[in-house]
Amino acid sequence: SELVEKLLNSQQASTSNSNQAGDTALHWACYRGDWRSVSALLSHGAPFEVRALVSKNNNSKRSQD
Repeated sequence: SELVEKLLNSQQASTSNSNQAGDTALHWACYRGDWRSVSALLSHGAPFEVRALVSKNNNSKRSQD
């Protein structure tokens, strides 16, 4: 979204922070289908080889291998 791009460009947001479940901004942008934000996050170095600890579908813990 425009807001995500603005925050990233102003360096007021981190692309690698996560919540308690391990979700990053990239997880949420993908989950919501917000491809503009996905693109902006990736172009600003968002890590894409991370896994959330909890599945959105069934709240079961995921493997971290």
